[in-house]
Amino acid sequence: MKIDRIEKIKDHLLFKDFKWSAPLENFKQFNLLYGWNGSGKTTLSNLFQCIEKRCPAAEGEFVISVGGKDVPSTSFSAEQSLPQVKVFNRNFIEQNVFTETKSVTPILFFGDDSVEKQKKIEQLKKELETKTAEHTAKSDQKRALEKTADQFSIEQAKSIKELLSSSGSNSYNNYDKASYKAKAEELAILSDVSGKVLSEDAKVALKKQKESTARPEVPLLSITLPDTADLTSKVNAILRKTVQSEIIQTLKDDSELSGWVKDGLSLHQKSKSKLCLFCGQTMPEDRLKSLEGHFNDEFNRFNAEIDALIGAIAAHESRLSGFAFHDKANLYDHLIPEYEKEAKEAKENISTIEHFLGKLKTSLQGKKSSPFQAASPVAEKDPSITGVLSSVNEVIAKHNSETHNFQDAITQARLKLEETLVAESLPEFTSQNMAVSTITAEISTLQAKIESIESEMKEIEKLIIEHRRPADELNSDLEKYLGRAELKFEVKDAGYIITRQGVLASGLSEGEKTAIAFLYFLKSLSDKNFNRSTGIVVIDDPISSLDSNSLYCAFGFMKERVKDVGQLFVLTHNFAFFRQVKNWFHHLNRKKTKLAEFYMVTSDFSDGSRHSTIQPLDKLLHEYDSEYHYLFKIVHSYAGATTSGANLEAYYHLPNIARRLLETFISFKHPKKASGGFYGMFQEITFDEAKKSRIVRFLHTHSHDGQIDGLEHDNSILSETPQVLADVLTMIQTIDKQHYDELISLSPTNAGQDSE
Repeated sequence: MKIDRIEKIKDHLLFKDFKWSAPLENFKQFNLLYGWNGSGKTTLSNLFQCIEKRCPAAEGEFVISVGGKDVPSTSFSAEQSLPQVKVFNRNFIEQNVFTETKSVTPILFFGDDSVEKQKKIEQLKKELETKTAEHTAKSDQKRALEKTADQFSIEQAKSIKELLSSSGSNSYNNYDKASYKAKAEELAILSDVSGKVLSEDAKVALKKQKESTARPEVPLLSITLPDTADLTSKVNAILRKTVQSEIIQTLKDDSELSGWVKDGLSLHQKSKSKLCLFCGQTMPEDRLKSLEGHFNDEFNRFNAEIDALIGAIAAHESRLSGFAFHDKANLYDHLIPEYEKEAKEAKENISTIEHFLGKLKTSLQGKKSSPFQAASPVAEKDPSITGVLSSVNEVIAKHNSETHNFQDAITQARLKLEETLVAESLPEFTSQNMAVSTITAEISTLQAKIESIESEMKEIEKLIIEHRRPADELNSDLEKYLGRAELKFEVKDAGYIITRQGVLASGLSEGEKTAIAFLYFLKSLSDKNFNRSTGIVVIDDPISSLDSNSLYCAFGFMKERVKDVGQLFVLTHNFAFFRQVKNWFHHLNRKKTKLAEFYMVTSDFSDGSRHSTIQPLDKLLHEYDSEYHYLFKIVHSYAGATTSGANLEAYYHLPNIARRLLETFISFKHPKKASGGFYGMFQEITFDEAKKSRIVRFLHTHSHDGQIDGLEHDNSILSETPQVLADVLTMIQTIDKQHYDELISLSPTNAGQDSE
């Protein structure tokens, strides 16, 4: 399966909108593409590489025709009909020749597999250096963190020991950092240690407890509280009751008068006097009977009931007011604050009960003054006031328990103090240990990575050595390719060192590097995974910087190794190499079947940018072994053209073309002066001095010896391009009119049609 043509290239670098059309012939088995620097030739070779890699173009799109089927680049990865392709270009050189220059002796590796492996080794070496440095730094950091954590534990242990040590047998007398760490680790596994952290008051109490001596037990307090609910019920029953009697309205309405009269009647009854004890007059008989009816026996019994209940309440008051609490000094010092708190609350509760009893008494006394009227009931006491001594007795029970288990209590006090101090420092302890654990894990990861890198490097080096070609084979191929034997390969580590005429070479020139990469490329065509008879080979300028003798040898070497491939594409900007390949392909076309086709890759300027295209090889390049005729044709096509509205970028390549044309012409006319260089020969020409000066200025400013490209331009001079080119043609015509006329007969007259 062969590539028939490139149907189109859209928006890919210099190829803005290329479409394959007449008079372009389809690709043949052998194809030669000639293009100057900057024409888009390298772009084409990179597109062929997309076919090789089966990947789309980095930008834009292109479509190829393979066996009559159009295949877009976006489908390369999935397209089964694509043929095998191998591409040699600048990318291949960079990917297949690698020099390790860090060592004193540069070591060379080549072959995409070995190069990639060695690059991987270099990458791994850098990574190993980085990881090793990180490992060292982390280890130093770990030691510093461990030292900080250790010092923290020492200081905490010292504080706990100073607080809890004592005379006699006491485990805290030998408390150290190991003891502190053990307790901290024990607490650290708890889900919540907040319960271990005590208040300052609690810590003060525990400190007093651990320093206390045993004291006698204290009796629990006991008090009989009145049944306030029963008393309230009885009082309210009396308050609701009224006395039945022959009511004297005046006394009923005036309780003060009623009391005064009642007391007077009692005195009269005791004295049995008929006279009023107040005024001395005789008491009317009916008046006494009326008063005795008002203050009858029921009234007296009611008063007696009230007096009895008041007496009972007074007895309760007396008992409560006489109740005494234990002296706080009888309790352990650390319990005194709690005892004082609970005793104060108990006293307040007792006082509340006393106040309530007084309220009941007052209500009864009021009823006694108004026995004939119902009074409002008394609200019951707050039901929450119960067991007033229970909390106090709980503190006393703690005291008695500690007295009973005094040594155990001291031990527990010390333990609680230790735990609260450790719990308080636990966040910092945990943070420091977490930092140590984290960096320890990081160091372990780094160590594993270092070991993995070292192992991987050994494996890769082993693979490189296994696939390394013998140095003698390389030396033989290189000598054939360059036509000289000054460069030699010698095995070194996993690669090679190079000697130049027996002396260690410090490096390779670009030409030598290209030559070595191309040798490897040609060798790779014989790989078992590449079918030469059906595979496609693309070669882009394999003779960079070679002299003419080496170029000829290189061409012969290449020709022998690609003459039988399924399809060949050769791209070049070097005319000497182009001529060698062209003559070879012309010879192939002498057979009955046309096997070779010739193309040009050119570019022009429009809409402010360069546009590349593929077109048939120019007839003059096709028919003549020199590019002289073609150069004349280009100069002639632009000479004298109008510059109105012209894009100066279209002129960038013309100064170099004019220089190449004049160099060839003048060296032919004045061969003796050729050794003096172009400007030396140019001065020998007899021609209008003003025009010569303009030509020299134009060429000196814009041309670059031996190249047909260039990017540095003085636009004020470049705008004179058509006029200067006309002067160049006039000079040739003046010097050799017959020569000029014959060249004119070979050149078209439409300006700029074949500019590149």
